[in-house]
Amino acid sequence: MRTALAASLAIAGLSTLGDFIWAMWLPEHRAVYGLAHGLLLFCAIGLVFGTLAGRPAPGALAGAAIGAAAAGGFYVLSPFLGFSAMFPVWFGAWMALGWMYARLS
Repeated sequence: MRTALAASLAIAGLSTLGDFIWAMWLPEHRAVYGLAHGLLLFCAIGLVFGTLAGRPAPGALAGAAIGAAAAGGFYVLSPFLGFSAMFPVWFGAWMALGWMYARLS
């Protein structure tokens, strides 16, 4: 339970830091920022899942790929769905993380 709580707090802190950086120092929205944000955040999530499965490096790499794909998917869908494109993208991202963890385990 401690590991899950510590990992959750670390990921939440990293996500909040990314949002803070975006709000304070990035004057306009660019897709490259969103791609970097998704890649780095999901790299950390993949690292946590990979560490739990005993394979941190493959977890981090797979997480980064999932995050980049999710961010890219948002930018592909958002012209058609607006900000609501986030819903299918998040659904797919978490499904992919579940699949990744199953493969790593």
